Amino acid sequence: MVETGSLPRSGTTREISRIPSESSLASVKILRTCQLQNAVTAANLKDPSFNYDQLWKSSFYIKIAQWAIAIICAGLYTRGNELNKHSMTARALPYVVFFAYILINSVVIVSYAMKEKMPEMLVRMFGFLGGVLFSVTGVLSLYIWSIYKDVPPGNLSDFVDNPERAKACLLAEGILDIVAASLYYVDTFASYYKSLNGIFI
Repeated sequence: MVETGSLPRSGTTREISRIPSESSLASVKILRTCQLQNAVTAANLKDPSFNYDQLWKSSFYIKIAQWAIAIICAGLYTRGNELNKHSMTARALPYVVFFAYILINSVVIVSYAMKEKMPEMLVRMFGFLGGVLFSVTGVLSLYIWSIYKDVPPGNLSDFVDNPERAKACLLAEGILDIVAASLYYVDTFASYYKSLNGIFI
């Protein structure tokens, strides 16, 4: 028996849509702004933006010194290479290192001056690799110099125009290589240490 006055029950419930108030929207905007500022701060800690004050920081002068040493070493090795009668790899490696880092340091210095700072992680990678390569080149040059340092100039005159000058150039180049390697290690360590402590470079 069906009752005539009863209404059928609906199996669905109506969802109530809530319109956010202005205060809640403002809270969301503030929260998003804070999150954005935190993200920018974290990014700056990892890779700080350029500041012209960097031109007066020690790191900038270290990079100029590295660039100048690479040029001087390339010139000295041109004479000192006359004593290097070992494999072609041993003779070519210093040239590759010197000219590669003349180019790399030139790019880094120009990027500083043009306010186009390179990513700090990339600079550290170049710095550490430069320390390793200049260490190897310096040890190799000093090793070759140690072989010929006590050889009389008359015994070397057949394949060296000026043996004493070649020895002096090779010795100076090897010492400068070790100095350059030390600068690369110090600069890389200082940059990494500053980033750990949240200090802008």
